Amino acid sequence: MEQVKSVLEPTSALGLLALGAMGIGSMLNRKQQQKVTVKA
Repeated sequence: MEQVKSVLEPTSALGLLALGAMGIGSMLNRKQQQKVTVKA
């Protein structure tokens, strides 16, 4: 059981990376939109 807990499954690891990437992308998009609205 300990070994299974210490090692994440490839699919779960990819899922976490995908969620993180999407989160960062959305935050960057929001910052860009805010800058555009402020300039306008």
